[in-house]
Amino acid sequence: MNPVDTSKKTYNTAQFNKILSKIKTYSRMDYIGGIHLDYLRYPGNAYKYNYSNGVTGEKAITKFVSQAKTQVNKYNPNILLSAAVMPETSSNAYYYGQNIPKMGKYLDIITPMIYKGNYDKPSSWITSTTKWFVKNSGGARIWSGLQTYVSDNNINPLSINALSKDSKASLSGGADGIGLFRWGGLTKFFNFLSVY
Repeated sequence: MNPVDTSKKTYNTAQFNKILSKIKTYSRMDYIGGIHLDYLRYPGNAYKYNYSNGVTGEKAITKFVSQAKTQVNKYNPNILLSAAVMPETSSNAYYYGQNIPKMGKYLDIITPMIYKGNYDKPSSWITSTTKWFVKNSGGARIWSGLQTYVSDNNINPLSINALSKDSKASLSGGADGIGLFRWGGLTKFFNFLSVY
């Protein structure tokens, strides 16, 4: 869904309010420790939604994150607000509307989806990409998102050694934590204390 109402060239406040209402509900639950925003992005075409009145795809994403943080803090400031972001670093704002330094002012945690298999990259790419996010986080902590399988075209699980190497690469880049994508059934459990 587009966070910009293209017919009016304004922010899609009706859609914002619909999601913010759900965030309000979750924020009021005693047992909720965090709210994670996934698919908080354009599919590579954010630059198409830039209008002369100042409304842009990038500002729409940041505006929503700001409102989400306000909503969370209103009901429970102890809840962590996080978001999954694309790993393309400085081009995220142009293509996905994800201005990392600006979003990071409102997020507790940013989880860049550093899925090396999908980008055909080595573990060293995880380190360099993590470093970029740490440097440009806007104050948010960085938890690198890692694939537990080879790639979207090959869903065979990574070996424990490969996943350990990727985890260490993330920590070498300065990550505060690690998030594993597609844990269930695609990898074997290993002791994460071994990567520290």
